[in-house]
Amino acid sequence: MKKDLSDDVLEWVKTHPHRHSSRVSFLALKNDIRDCLLDGLPAKAVWEFLVEKDRLSISYPQFTRYVHAYILDVAPAPKITDAKPARPGTEQS
Repeated sequence: MKKDLSDDVLEWVKTHPHRHSSRVSFLALKNDIRDCLLDGLPAKAVWEFLVEKDRLSISYPQFTRYVHAYILDVAPAPKITDAKPARPGTEQS
């Protein structure tokens, strides 16, 4: 069975630890983590499973930071316009 590049990178990171190895490991699993979260699994359960199976070696707070940074969609900031917002009760037709 052919291994994915993600699997190869994950194995390499385990034997060549360096400064960003935890981020590389997380990013290699990003799609799987996202799928688990979309399926309704709690983030803590996903993290515990990955740590127990030696697929990640990061703290839960770091895991949640990576989830927010790399998986969750963050709404863009609203555009600033010159128009003033309407006051309540003064709707225009």
